[in-house]
Amino acid sequence: MNQDQHIPYETLARFLDRRIDEDEKASVERHLQDCPFCRQDVADAQAWRAEQEAKNKPAGWRRFIPWL
Repeated sequence: MNQDQHIPYETLARFLDRRIDEDEKASVERHLQDCPFCRQDVADAQAWRAEQEAKNKPAGWRRFIPWL
């Protein structure tokens, strides 16, 4: 992957899910050092994921009694 190319979304998803082989991971990490656009994609995806997890997390005591 060179600087003129951006990380394909499928690769980005595998990277964020930690389902990527070591060589491809190293390539993505090198690319992220130099590409602000892809870094922003990663940040946006991580923020979205955190937002979704927060929405789906049971509040207070209900997380201990899932059937309520």
